[in-house]
Amino acid sequence: MKIPTDIEDGQNFFEKAESEKNPKLKIRYLEDAIDILNSYSEDFPDDIKNINKIKNLKVSYTRRLLVQLTTLNDIEVDDWLHYLRVFIIKLGNEIKEVTKNDPNLNFNLSKFKDIWKVELREAAKELNLI
Repeated sequence: MKIPTDIEDGQNFFEKAESEKNPKLKIRYLEDAIDILNSYSEDFPDDIKNINKIKNLKVSYTRRLLVQLTTLNDIEVDDWLHYLRVFIIKLGNEIKEVTKNDPNLNFNLSKFKDIWKVELREAAKELNLI
């Protein structure tokens, strides 16, 4: 059985994200992959075989992205926030799944979260937001 074009496109965007060095492009490709695959899942909820393939792709590439997070130390704050938004809103379940049993991935995620945390907390205090 042929894999639907949308799933192939989603996988291709995941592959582009994985190999991309530019953080802005990496997150854009990642988000495109997720959006395409989520759209397919919503449009064809009864296609269990391909829904499972999508779940496996999302988990696999989430794991790979978390391994790569250690290379994103010089990321700009806007890009950092974009990654966090994608992690929380679009990959929340996959992040939980891959980090619950892998302390290294959880550590990578924690280190990534810490990159701009102090600066944002200080800015929020100065603006009386916290």
